[in-house]
Order: sequence, then C-alpha cells, then structure tokens
Amino acid sequence: MTVPSPNRRSSDSGMVLLIADTEDEVRRTKTAFDAADVEITCRAVIGSDDGLDYLREHATDEPQSGPDLVLLDLDDPDDGDDLLEAIRSEPVFGHLPVIVLANTSTDEDVARLYQATANAYLPKPETDEEFVAVVETIQAFWLEQAQLPTRRRRH
Repeated sequence: MTVPSPNRRSSDSGMVLLIADTEDEVRRTKTAFDAADVEITCRAVIGSDDGLDYLREHATDEPQSGPDLVLLDLDDPDDGDDLLEAIRSEPVFGHLPVIVLANTSTDEDVARLYQATANAYLPKPETDEEFVAVVETIQAFWLEQAQLPTRRRRH
C-alpha cells in the first residue's frame, strides 16, 4: 500500500537526480528504476560538474521540475567529498537529501561521507533484483514517509 507523504500530493511522482561516474552506471540505475514498482522519474548526468550545473539550472524552475533527492553513484567514494560540499554550500538546493551508492563500504569511507553530510550511504547492489529493491525502498522511505523540505527558489 502506498501512503502519500504529507508534503506531496498523491498524484505527484518523485524525481531523483542521479549523478554517476559512467554511462554504464547510468544505464544500470535507470534499468532498476524502470523495473521497480515506483512512480519516480530518474534524471541522470555524468560527472559532478554536470550534476551541479543541472541543480543550479533547475533550482530556478517551478518546484515540480527539480529533484526531490540526489543519488550519487560513485565508483570511488573519495570523489563524493567535494561534490557533497558543493551541494551543501548552495542555499537553493543544499537542503536536498543525498544518498550515496558506492562500490566499497569501508568504515572510513562511510564515516567520511556521513561527515561530509550524506543522508545515507548504501553499498551498490550486486544483483539487478537487489537494485530494484533499493529503488523501491528509496520511494517508500524518502518520497512517501520522510518529510522533505519544500524546494526553495532562487531570489
């Protein structure tokens, strides 16, 4: 059963911005979103510069056009520190939840990315079925249960 979040009309679908390192990661993630039983649009960009450009461009649009959360798909978790810092430094979109998917999950990586203000850190799913379950969990928790801040507009 789907219960709408108090900050979302039941007819709304969520939007996730995927910032990935490679086209293969984009393809795999979008395949999981397509296979999952969710009402989430997944927009994808490759690289942190394109991710920040996308966020800056869409922070001025109508609230419905911007992402509800950011999904960082990192081959190397070390790459996330600077990107998280850049996202958090922008008042217009710095409040967005950021979920990190990474190949490694050493205690040091996890601690460092949480310290850099990641909202969640998940090891990359190994199978397609596990990836679909992660996508369904993202919708269930982040877009249906969690109370997200209202998107802000640039003045």
